[in-house]
Amino acid sequence: MAVVLAGTVAPSSARPVAAVSSSTPPSITGTPQAGLTLTVRPGVWSPTDATLTYRWLSGTTSKSLVATGGTTTTYVVRAADVGKRLVVEVTGSKSGYTSLVRSSSMTATVVAAATITPGQVSIEGSPVVDSTLTAASGTWAPAGLTFGYQWLTDSVAVSGATATTYTPGAGDLGKRVSVRVTGSKTGYPSVSATSAPSAVVVPGTLTATPTPSVSGTPQVDATLTAEPGTWAPAGVQLSYQWLAGTTAQDSVAVSGATSSTYTPGTDDTGRRLSVQVMGSKPGYASVTTTSALSEAVTPAPIITPATPTITGTAEVGRTLTADSGTWSPDGVQLAFQWLRDGVAAQDATGTAYDLTAADRGSAISVRVTGTKAGFPTTARTSTETQAVAEGTQVSTPTPTVTGTTAIGDVLTAVPGDWDNGVTVAYQWLRDGTALTGETSVQHTVVAADVGSLMCLTVTGARAGYASQSRTSAQLAVTGAQSASKVTRALETFRAAFADVDRQPVDVFVGPSDSLADGARATSIQKRWISVLRDDLRGVHQPVGVKGGFGYLDPLNWGKFPDNPISYVSGVGAFEQGLGRQTLALFNSTQTITVKAELTDLDIVYAGLTGTAGTFTYSVDGGPEVRVYTGAKPTSRGGYVEKVSGLAPGVHQVVMRGTGGGSPAIVEGVMLYNGDRSSGVRVWEGGASGLAAANYVAPGDRWAESLKEVHPDLVVLPIGSNDFALGTPAKDTEVKIREIIATIRARVDTDPSIVLMPYYERPTSGTGTWAAYEEMYARIASTDPKIAVFDLAPLFGAYGSAQRAGLMSSDMLHPSDTGYALIADRLAAFLTPSPQG
Repeated sequence: MAVVLAGTVAPSSARPVAAVSSSTPPSITGTPQAGLTLTVRPGVWSPTDATLTYRWLSGTTSKSLVATGGTTTTYVVRAADVGKRLVVEVTGSKSGYTSLVRSSSMTATVVAAATITPGQVSIEGSPVVDSTLTAASGTWAPAGLTFGYQWLTDSVAVSGATATTYTPGAGDLGKRVSVRVTGSKTGYPSVSATSAPSAVVVPGTLTATPTPSVSGTPQVDATLTAEPGTWAPAGVQLSYQWLAGTTAQDSVAVSGATSSTYTPGTDDTGRRLSVQVMGSKPGYASVTTTSALSEAVTPAPIITPATPTITGTAEVGRTLTADSGTWSPDGVQLAFQWLRDGVAAQDATGTAYDLTAADRGSAISVRVTGTKAGFPTTARTSTETQAVAEGTQVSTPTPTVTGTTAIGDVLTAVPGDWDNGVTVAYQWLRDGTALTGETSVQHTVVAADVGSLMCLTVTGARAGYASQSRTSAQLAVTGAQSASKVTRALETFRAAFADVDRQPVDVFVGPSDSLADGARATSIQKRWISVLRDDLRGVHQPVGVKGGFGYLDPLNWGKFPDNPISYVSGVGAFEQGLGRQTLALFNSTQTITVKAELTDLDIVYAGLTGTAGTFTYSVDGGPEVRVYTGAKPTSRGGYVEKVSGLAPGVHQVVMRGTGGGSPAIVEGVMLYNGDRSSGVRVWEGGASGLAAANYVAPGDRWAESLKEVHPDLVVLPIGSNDFALGTPAKDTEVKIREIIATIRARVDTDPSIVLMPYYERPTSGTGTWAAYEEMYARIASTDPKIAVFDLAPLFGAYGSAQRAGLMSSDMLHPSDTGYALIADRLAAFLTPSPQG
């Protein structure tokens, strides 16, 4: 029978509204029996999002229905509902809609509930950690029940413990265990029964606790190992404590000895050792077992070491060798480890060690370690070497240069075969000066190279090795003399000339022939050497320094009417002296007189061994001063007697022989007039008729006196007589080069050298003057310190009007005009332009 309750309808005067509707009525599922649950099916409602509410009612008829208090979709039938029938009311509502209430049909009459009779629940098993407990449910009625289980500790449900058995864990220690059993059957309300709590859970007992043993030899420095055996159950954690004593009763714990191994020390000697092993596991009672005592600990055997030594040179690329020395006893195995600054070098464990770049700057040592079974390991380290030095390259070849030297040609470096791993770098040089940016294997010849010497320096670099440089032979770039070549050649002279206010500048003209003598000049002051002296002083001379005449050799005296020096009865000697023209004074009738404006005077003379030669000199008629030329340590020229401190003005100095059978050889005099310590000074060294061959060994004693000159510039007018004599240019070149080498070997300066070729003249040979010109240019082109000042362009061809106007009557020697031209042009050549 269905009960329909109509919803409220709005008055007719109200505005019509939408209404909630239901196409099917609600219904109730389930058995109407006390204790069981009924469920409502609400039916189909519109709109579908209407809100549904529920109200359960009970009564014997539709008119006696009263609310039961149930307001959800389910309802547990009450004992008070027995004998009555149940209805559910469903109300659909939505904002803006008229609500609708619909009721289900009445259920059948509610009958009384069925009952389940529980059994006596108990627990089988002992409450011990890791021991299984089993739930015993007892006898339940009626038959056909389904049982559920929930284990509890201290009355609190254990999460997930819903089986018939339960194994207490370590976390259950001290707690009481119970189990709740719930019986269920369709049509019956479920019933639960709980067991009585167990006794408190107690720790488990380890099932296997073996007695440990000790392996190893009880000996100082020998390791003993505890052998604990196999403990159970799984998961037992073991800890150790070593004991030492003479008996089990007096054994005490060794402080800190708590690992599975123990190495006896010297303090353990004579004591017996044992080990305690404690097994523990969470939830279990710990168990400690102790091994038997070992034999008494004996002293350690000793390896007697030797301190190793190292032989070899501590230099990259060399090999060091270790000598371990003698170790005992026999059978000791030795291992080697090389150390770099005390740190082990990788893979360096042999008796030999090859030093590499990584070792450079480090001190090397070797550690030798001795081992033998039953003996403690022993190690010794050698003394460190000195810091490893850079290695020395073995193959450092001298490079060569290939190619021709015309402008635009390419010179190529051939470095040679250097050691493996060497990287070579290149630097091209012109006259010994590095060319900026010229660091490739090739160099292109340019105009600035002409008249210079080119060479190449190759530098080999290798990690850990000292760099090595090798320079090729010089290659002459022949051709016209460039301005840069002249500048390079005159560097020494021009630097000294620029500093003439502070120190003297010495110019040596020679060795030479009659050109240096000034043959055919009308006055000693008209010689080109004298004019050159005055020209240079005109360019730059210290203020207030007039300057003296300069140097004259004796045999030049008397040729000129204004000669400041004369001699009486002297005997010419032609061995030493700057121009190989000296004068021997044997007795007092032989004199040399100097009368000139001067403040100082140097008398240059030759000294001899094993003789008693002397001469005297007096100044302005004053007392004679004796000079001993004999008994010298060596026989040579270039001894100097200095006369200084004369008042400015004209002075007369007379030199006189003293007799005794041994001559005194006077080489020359140097006249100063305030220029002893600054200003331009000119020295001459030539003799008429001499050729280049006359100035080389054995005729090179003139050079012994040259070292007293300290020249900044050497003007070398030699070779004209060689040409006249028909000497081939190649032979004269050899002699001139030897003269140049002699000059450089005897002086303590690095003088600029100017070759001064003459001009064409008659010759008895077949050679040409052009060949001589080429020879001079060739010498200069192979030496950065040599330039050429050629007279041929000044004097023109032989027999020409140009030459005739500059020559004396013999057409071989210049006139005063020609000498002046030489001096003026040479001075201009030597001194830098105002712009320079």
